[in-house]
Amino acid sequence: MKHIARILISLLPLLAGCNLDDAHYVLIEELDYAVLAEDGSYAKDDSTAAVPAEGGVIAFRILSNADVKVTPRSGIPEWAKVNALDIEKDSIFRVEMQPNNGFRRGVVFDLALEGSEKTLELVARQHGVIPVLECADPYVTVKGSADAQEEFVLNTNLVADDLSIEVSYMSGDSWITSTELDGTVLKVSTIKNPTETSRKAAVTVSHLDGWNIRTAVTLFLTQASSSDAIGTPATFAEVRAKATPTGTAVEEEYTVTGIVISDWRSPNMAENRCIPIDEAGTLRNTNVSDETLTTVGQVVDTLTARRTAYIESEDAALGFRLLFDEAGDNILEHGTRITLSLAGTVLYQELDPERYTIAGVKGENIMESTAGIAVPVKEKTISELTDEDVYTYVGVKNVEFPVKEGSYTDVRENHALWSVVNDGCCKETQGYFYMDGFSNMLVDGAGHAVCTPVNMLCEWRKPASGIPQGAGTAYGIITHEDIIRYGDAGRYQLRVLDDKGFAGLASASNWTTLAGWDMGKLVPSHGDKTAVMVCEKTDAEITKNGQHSYKSVAAGTNRTCGISDTYRSIEVTSPISGWYNWKGGEVESYNGMRMEISTEGISGSQMMVAFRFYAGIVNNADTYKAFPSHWCVDYSLDGKEYVLATNADLSGQEYVHLRNIAFTKLSMAGYSISTTTSTALGASVHAFTLPAEVFGKDKVYVRIRPYDTVASALPAYFDAEVENSQVMENSAVVDYVSFQDVFVRYR
Repeated sequence: MKHIARILISLLPLLAGCNLDDAHYVLIEELDYAVLAEDGSYAKDDSTAAVPAEGGVIAFRILSNADVKVTPRSGIPEWAKVNALDIEKDSIFRVEMQPNNGFRRGVVFDLALEGSEKTLELVARQHGVIPVLECADPYVTVKGSADAQEEFVLNTNLVADDLSIEVSYMSGDSWITSTELDGTVLKVSTIKNPTETSRKAAVTVSHLDGWNIRTAVTLFLTQASSSDAIGTPATFAEVRAKATPTGTAVEEEYTVTGIVISDWRSPNMAENRCIPIDEAGTLRNTNVSDETLTTVGQVVDTLTARRTAYIESEDAALGFRLLFDEAGDNILEHGTRITLSLAGTVLYQELDPERYTIAGVKGENIMESTAGIAVPVKEKTISELTDEDVYTYVGVKNVEFPVKEGSYTDVRENHALWSVVNDGCCKETQGYFYMDGFSNMLVDGAGHAVCTPVNMLCEWRKPASGIPQGAGTAYGIITHEDIIRYGDAGRYQLRVLDDKGFAGLASASNWTTLAGWDMGKLVPSHGDKTAVMVCEKTDAEITKNGQHSYKSVAAGTNRTCGISDTYRSIEVTSPISGWYNWKGGEVESYNGMRMEISTEGISGSQMMVAFRFYAGIVNNADTYKAFPSHWCVDYSLDGKEYVLATNADLSGQEYVHLRNIAFTKLSMAGYSISTTTSTALGASVHAFTLPAEVFGKDKVYVRIRPYDTVASALPAYFDAEVENSQVMENSAVVDYVSFQDVFVRYR
């Protein structure tokens, strides 16, 4: 059956009641249109309709107060047929299109109302093959001592006659004498360079299709000087030595050669920064209206990851972060060797950890490229990572997810940036889609942990089968970012390009599960050993809640301990001061979520406690007022004397940070409070380890409890410091702390 789309065009006269028999026609006040839906209703849309490649008819309903002249802008092609070009008022204009085996195509019609200067443009489109125009090696260097010719191999389904070529010069003038397309090879001829400086140009190959959509690829040429010199080659170490914390502007033509370890197509290359709406200008998020953005008060700059690339030396010893000025200039693919000119860039050194950025990179800074290079990979354990590994590609050995429930990003989806991932569960009318930047965690067989950030625009972040249940080597780029929403992501993070970075986690787990939370109690999985959990806050209200458990996928197989599919969250509600035992206004001891576990008959070298938690309840301002910020795990063999467990993330801190869950804009005490940059998208996962002395005991006491009295009070500003308060003995404000999972494992 033919596909038929009808568009209603309303032509309204300026003066009501005008006599159409007058010698002239009145001007048009309004030009409106609508698309006829299958149910017969009209929906507002643009003035373009399309039929499938198999062919069909588009019927435009023209409403006018006079005759209409239809003019095809470039004539009527042989594959299209119209019923008339002179349309009487209130008539149907039909465009019939034959089957299309080629590229998508279209016809543009200009409509003019007799007696008026008012016109209307209609576009009849037909689906077909989508144009492809790419180049794996878009950067070439040519000699300057003589005339030369270089070639670019294009990946395209277009022919030469379909393509346009434009040359622009960044330096020098008219030194490219010709450009010629020979099949898919573009030959560029140059004349010799009479100067002692190199010069640069760009050649843009483009195609404008029948839908008026332009497909283009830009190719960059660098011509050497008259003596064939192009700058001074420098090693990674030499370039790093020039960098400073305040930035070193490079004026000389230094060059550095390295392997691209990132990929411009991956949306996971860096955390996308969050900025206030009044600083965002025209920057907008996907699928979010201006009205919504004004309500939530912030915008995510999704171009941050797009502008970020990473290269490493050919021996994989050192790396750089590249920060492009324009996202469109970053077309660097994983496994490409490039030579980069540093002229015009700025070199930055950052400390703790030590790392280096080349900022201000433009397309013309890339002088030469070779695709298909094997990326050098070094494999290390988490404890073997050093500052020299930052911005290099590393296989982190023998790691696994400590909490194996859910997906890579168990977040509140209607606060995450919109994409096809959460389109099915949240709509613009239901959610806000204005947050990015969160992290999962990997642990290894030695009890060390590293965070692995995953951005919200990664379409692979919610696998249907859940996250990998086993252990193995995970591959990605070692980075360091202050992921404020997570709290403290540690000294090093592992950013994978996509889920293939986790594909190797298929071997048996390093850890045996001793106990795990299920329906409000700890359930042992090791024989008949007993395990219980209690809250030491005597005035606490404990709620098992499934509504606020942000687990995108419940892994249904390979569980070592049953986890409830209904009650995913343990909410502890009580005055904030109840987490502490006070004496004379000072903290004498702590209260926490205490687990009592038997390890009798069990031997091992290490025990691990892994958990996820967050503070607050969505859209309830009272739940965000205050909560302890720093949390730790401690243990006791007698229930009296407690010893701090070791934070697995190697951050050097004995505690981890608690963040409140995402909320929309709140009104409290007369103030309007926007969601801050410190707000969590979901429950953050953490791990602590206990030594071998906990094994072979009738009872071991393990607590998750506040580390100190540092507290977070709801900040009234967008980017305010979150840990901005302190718990006192008389602090009566009620806090809400939600534990998503608690697992006790050993090896």
